[in-house]
Amino acid sequence: MPLDEADQPPPELRPLTKRRVQGERAGEPYTRTPETNAAIRDALRDGPRAHSERLQTVGYGSDGSAYRRHPRYISPEALAYLARHHQAEAVRLEREAPLDARNHARAAGSAAKAALAEAADIVAWRFDGLSSAARDWAEAGLIELLVDLLFDDTGSGDVLQVAFGQVVQRKAISFAKRAARRSEPEVPDGLTPTDLEMTAEEHAAWQDAHDDRRRAVAALPDHLREPWELNKLYDIPVQSTDPDVTPLTERFGLSTTTLYNRIREAEQILRDTLQSP
Repeated sequence: MPLDEADQPPPELRPLTKRRVQGERAGEPYTRTPETNAAIRDALRDGPRAHSERLQTVGYGSDGSAYRRHPRYISPEALAYLARHHQAEAVRLEREAPLDARNHARAAGSAAKAALAEAADIVAWRFDGLSSAARDWAEAGLIELLVDLLFDDTGSGDVLQVAFGQVVQRKAISFAKRAARRSEPEVPDGLTPTDLEMTAEEHAAWQDAHDDRRRAVAALPDHLREPWELNKLYDIPVQSTDPDVTPLTERFGLSTTTLYNRIREAEQILRDTLQSP
């Protein structure tokens, strides 16, 4: 007689593959904390349906951080793993078990939503002092970038599972600085950059341009696209002395000059592609 879903043993956790490159622990793989491992196993044991209900019950990103004291709270690092795990399961089961796939998709969305709510709560103070328009722009950009990070298997997914909060803080600082440099006349208070008196036709044109850029990036050769994305989208430096940062020179085993040349070549291809009629 088959076991009920709740009685099934939890699947083994996917081991982390990225290795530290600096400091006393250079060469060792990144590792999750025992607490993170326990939270992931507990959530996987409950199944995707119970997982979604659990996250909704905790109420991430609300009530003055009281949710972190909730007995069923899941840390951001565990949420990053769960979002990616359930999304992969949803894709894998899409044809053979559509109902199970939908449950996993809901669980992935719940985990991502909770992770982003947690991230927003952690870094909300970074946007204090900005105009409402600049703050809206920074928050929207940060959320879009974090969604890409959570579901991008070629990015820094392993590191996200052990340092999601640190990644979020670095991104928030970057977006806050860029938002502070935005001129008030360009983005009046109360409007986002895409809402500036746009007609439906103008908004459609903006969306087309946004989609064109995504397609242009995807069309880049891998040896150009990967360093460009990590440097320009994820703010990973070409070289760094920070022991907690793995620079591109270490990730790719290439010289600084080679990587800068590849990033510049990728930017030139993107300019030529997007400016061509």
